[in-house]
Parts: sequence; C-alpha cells; structure tokens
Amino acid sequence: MFFKDIIGQQPLQQRIRSIIDSGKVPHALLFHGPEGVGKLPLALATAQYLCCTDRHDGDACGKCPSCMLFKNFTHPDIHFAFPISKSKEAGVESCADVIDLFKSNILSNPYISINEWMSICSQSKMGTIYTSEAEDIIRKFQFKPYCGGYKILIMWLPEKMQTPCANSLLKLVEEPAPNTLFLFVSNDIESVLGTIVSRCQPIEVPPIDNASLRNWAVGLNKFPTEEVDFLVKNSSGSVSFFNDSLSENNQNKIIFEYFQTFMRLAWSLDVEKIRDFLDEIQKESRETHILFFKNSQRLLRENFILKLNEPQLSYMSDAEMQFASKFSEFIHERNVVEMMEEFELAEAQVQQNVNVRIILFHLFFIFYKLLHKSRIVQ
Repeated sequence: MFFKDIIGQQPLQQRIRSIIDSGKVPHALLFHGPEGVGKLPLALATAQYLCCTDRHDGDACGKCPSCMLFKNFTHPDIHFAFPISKSKEAGVESCADVIDLFKSNILSNPYISINEWMSICSQSKMGTIYTSEAEDIIRKFQFKPYCGGYKILIMWLPEKMQTPCANSLLKLVEEPAPNTLFLFVSNDIESVLGTIVSRCQPIEVPPIDNASLRNWAVGLNKFPTEEVDFLVKNSSGSVSFFNDSLSENNQNKIIFEYFQTFMRLAWSLDVEKIRDFLDEIQKESRETHILFFKNSQRLLRENFILKLNEPQLSYMSDAEMQFASKFSEFIHERNVVEMMEEFELAEAQVQQNVNVRIILFHLFFIFYKLLHKSRIVQ
C-alpha cells in the first residue's frame, strides 16, 4: 500500500513519514478513529514505507525486494491479527486459517468494514481475536526479522481481543525486541485495554475531507456528478458510509416516492387514494417500513433547514431538492417538531411489530391537521 493511494489524510501521511525519516520510530502506534476513514490503509502504507530500502518522493519505491513482497502481502516479516469467528465445521480456528482470504480482501478493499469482513469469512456477525492468537504472535516474534529490517504486527480492531489475549500480549508490547513495530488499528479506542493503549503512541485519524472523498468517487466513473455530491455529503467522511449510502441509494429513491405520496395524500385526505397507498406499502418488508419512517424524519429536517437559506447545510438529492422547493413552505417551527415525533413513534411501533397499515392510517389524519396548521399564531 502506497501513501499516494490513500484517500485524503495528507497531514497524517506527512506526520508518519517524518517519524520514519527521523529514525525515531516508536515501538507501537495506535491508529484510531471512525470506521472507513483510512486507518488500515495508513497502517499498511506505514509498514511498506518503513521496510522500503529506496524511499523517494515521500513514498515507498514499489521496486525494491521488500516492496515486491508487499504486493501480495507475502513479506515474511509482516504479520496480521484480526477478528474471526471460530467454526469447526468451516475449519476456522485461528487467523492463520483465513489469512489468505483476509489478505486478498484488504488488497482489493483496504477500507473494508468489520461487517463486510465477517460476512465474507463467517456466517456470524460477531468477530473476536481469541486468546490463542496471542500465543501464535508471541511465538512469531521470538525470532529476528527474516529480511533484516523490521518485524511488524498489524492488528486490525484490537478492541475485539479477548481480555486474556490482550493481557498475554502486554509484556511483548512493553518490552519489544529491537526493530519490532506494532501497528494497532481501532474503530473504538475506548474499548481497547487501557494498558495496551498506554504503551502506544496514538494517532487519531479524522474523517476524510469531502473534497478528497469526492475526487475518489468521481474517479470511479460509476455515478453522475450530482449523485456523487449527495453520497459524499451523507458519508461523514467515511468510505464505509459512502458504500452503505450507495447500497441504500436505490431503495432510498423508492422510499422518497412513498414520502411524496404520503405528504400529498395527507394534504388532500383523499380516502380512495389513501386506501391504494396503504395496500401498496403494506406489501413492502418490515425493514422498508422502518427505513420509510427513518428517512421521513431526515426529509422533514432537511425541508425545515432549507428555510434557513443555508444551502451548504442541505443533504438532499436533486430530486429531493426539487420537491422541497415547494413542500418546504408547509414545514415550519409550529409543526416540524410534532411531525418528527410522530414519525419517530411510528418507527418504534413498527419495530414492535405494530401493523403498519394501522400506523399510517392514523398518521394521515394527524398530518392533515399539521400540514394545514398556520405558520402564524392566530
């Protein structure tokens, strides 16, 4: 992994290069921050840059023997630890059993999320770094570096370590052999064992800036510009959230159609059309019903914000913005809070398996009154 391939994070890249170039490399670095902001790519690029024998232009050369071994993560002095779910049926008892699968996935997607990884390597959504993994790590780090440089452990998500595992590694992290480097990559530093954290130099990785995330997304050549802008705004500086937003985007378009229809029918209270609407939406899944009420809260909030004349605060697609140009006139300080609360309650009721038809029928009459509520107190 090269620094040049990381999305944004230029200040952190420069900081890491400066540390390595100074020759005063700490024995343990802890990259921490939100999921999908580039912590694992930074750790991978750090390892390659440190081991490269011909660094230039602020990056690894890509041609020296060490860099050639990094291409497929076959470098004998780079070791990985990551969450798995043990399964005798699947023959998975340790990281070693799925190491090739893990390497191939981070090669193709170094921004992989824990949910993506667990869905690939296991039927379970729960991942753990087991105590037995510590024994394997300690054994490997008893030996000197094979290539004569650094021996490096990249541990992805140390917060997933069982407590005995973390305690077993503590002495190794406290008193490492010369030319040993531990790179911990955490989504939740508060859940990492405190004694491990205290022995690392923390590096907080912030969300990716929107400009860098947008340039990356545009470079994929998969989406129209206006769709990219909408997805980036809703990604909170995270590649993982961008991908989640992308997978939800098509469904969100259907949800938005339901939102428009609901509001128009709530305004007119056309009983025949309401019956047709209820027949149609009742066929959708429970997850879609939940997403409808959740997205309806977002759209109400965005329509209210639109009235503040602050377009940079708007997180709506072009189609949503077009609808809001007229609909937002009916959303104001005298009805928006009550509308939001009604949708929030409806979402909770669906989660409790209340019939969505009954919920929506009740909401139509409430929203009829709220939409016709005057902005000015009479």
